[in-house]
Amino acid sequence: MDFKKSVEGHLTYLRKLKDYTEERLEKMPEGSLRRKKTREKMYYYLKSGHQEFSLLKYPGLRDIYIEKEWLQGRLKAIDKDIPVLERLLSDYAAICPNPGEWEFFKGEQNEYKKEERRHLYKGVYYRAKSEVVIAMVLESHDLEFKYEVALHVNGRIIYPDFVIRRKRDGKIFIWEHFGMIFSEEYRQKMYRRLEELHEAGFNPWDNLLMSFDSIEGSIDVDFVEKMVKLYLL
Repeated sequence: MDFKKSVEGHLTYLRKLKDYTEERLEKMPEGSLRRKKTREKMYYYLKSGHQEFSLLKYPGLRDIYIEKEWLQGRLKAIDKDIPVLERLLSDYAAICPNPGEWEFFKGEQNEYKKEERRHLYKGVYYRAKSEVVIAMVLESHDLEFKYEVALHVNGRIIYPDFVIRRKRDGKIFIWEHFGMIFSEEYRQKMYRRLEELHEAGFNPWDNLLMSFDSIEGSIDVDFVEKMVKLYLL
């Protein structure tokens, strides 16, 4: 079970427990319990309005009021926890899809300069020929992947080049391809991008894979194959 479903399940349980606790408290008698310790012995008194009397001879009634106190404490804790969990669910967005929910994950595709996606491969337009090569290698190994889809991280949206699910355990990776690294301006953008991904929890050779174009603008297919075999199979 993923984190969100776990929280939803616990929230449902707390709401039912709240209803049950409130029903039990409605059946409890009026008044409250007061304790007094004398010579290492505890004495119990019932307070009702301005009156108070000892429960020494009424152990059954004492136990009822002890249970009432416990129920009141539980209800107070539940009333504190429920809004916290509700806020958590309203703000929560997973970094990437749970492996078990991959089939239902439909991330919206990046609309930024979508006219630059000119390279069509099996129904998907890619921005660069090198990205088509990466897609072909991933597909050749029967890997599940998505191109430029949104991941919601820390209140913002990032669009990795590829989001990939590893075959053996379902671990989610992202793959970034960097093209014009011979350009100083491009490298500065690349460094800022890597910093952004690090802040989002994606780190090189852990769950972030990278590839680069040569100065001629081509990609080393053997390198891509090695990366896939080393990290994704």
